[in-house]
Amino acid sequence: MSVAWIRGEGPETVLGLLAKGAPQPHIELSMQISFNETSYLPGTNIVVALNKFAALASSIIQKFELP
Repeated sequence: MSVAWIRGEGPETVLGLLAKGAPQPHIELSMQISFNETSYLPGTNIVVALNKFAALASSIIQKFELP
């Protein structure tokens, strides 16, 4: 069965389909993070850039915290 797109139930994501009675496969997933917008912090180490973004996000969230 070939399906281009399937809506999952709730927050689930359909990664593939198996035929009825097919053995349960062993699946290992690895994540890849890609950055294609490099003009914002040119020449900056990615760890430094992520720390700056995390600090900015934290400062924005703090503005919404109640005293």
